[in-house]
Amino acid sequence: MKTMEEILARARIVGEKAHVDAVPDPTEEGYRMWKEDLLTYFGCAADNFLSENPAEEIHDKILMAMQEGFSKLVLSQPFVDVPLNPMGTPPRIREIQIIGEVFSELKTIPHHCTH
Repeated sequence: MKTMEEILARARIVGEKAHVDAVPDPTEEGYRMWKEDLLTYFGCAADNFLSENPAEEIHDKILMAMQEGFSKLVLSQPFVDVPLNPMGTPPRIREIQIIGEVFSELKTIPHHCTH
C-alpha cells in the first residue's frame, strides 16, 4: 500500500503532466470549453485515484495536489501578449481563477470517469 506522501506526489505529477491544454483560447467560449475539459479530465483522474485509494478522507488532499501541479504547469507556459479576456482580467489570472473554480466544484459534485 502506498503512503500518503506517495499518493499526493503522484497526484501532483498528474496535474503537472495533464493531457489537457495548459492555456485556453482567450475568448469567452474558449474559457468555457477549457473549464469543461478540466472538469472532465480531473474528475476522471480523481475517480481513478479514489478507486485505487478508497479512503474518502484523502479525496480533498488529492484534488489539492492535482490543482497545485496543474497550476504550476499553467504558470510555466510562455506568456503570449493578448488583450484582456472577455471577463476583463489579464491572462494567467483568469486561468488560475478557473482552475480554482474547477477544483472547488470537484470537491462538491459527483464526477465519474466516462472514458
